[in-house]
Amino acid sequence: MIYFENIDSLKGSNNSLDDVLKVCSMDFSINLEDIFVKSRKRELVNYRQVFYYVAKKNTRASYERIIFFINDRFKFKQDHSTLVHSRKQVEDLKSVDKGFKRLVDNINYKINTSQTIGLHLVVSDVKLLESCIN
Repeated sequence: MIYFENIDSLKGSNNSLDDVLKVCSMDFSINLEDIFVKSRKRELVNYRQVFYYVAKKNTRASYERIIFFINDRFKFKQDHSTLVHSRKQVEDLKSVDKGFKRLVDNINYKINTSQTIGLHLVVSDVKLLESCIN
């Protein structure tokens, strides 16, 4: 007897920071190197905050791991309090700006549905499986 299961249902939240970065880069329509620079332009700050928010929400990464990831990738230094503040800012902005909420929700959706779907094979008769493969 052969059963197929979706491996993702067994894994839990295993999105990587790279996964989050890829989805954000597609949705922001801006070069990520331009986001992670020392700038206080509202648009860039919003993009950074959204990345921090969805990275924390959709991965198992700690704030420290997210900080290390961004510093390693873009040589952009942040601290823990910036990421905590970003979370609050995004939540506040989502509650008053429907377009912003739609952007964040869309990114969250894409991150959670972009995982590669794998199949987990459960076989009760290994010899039968081997004969089918050969």
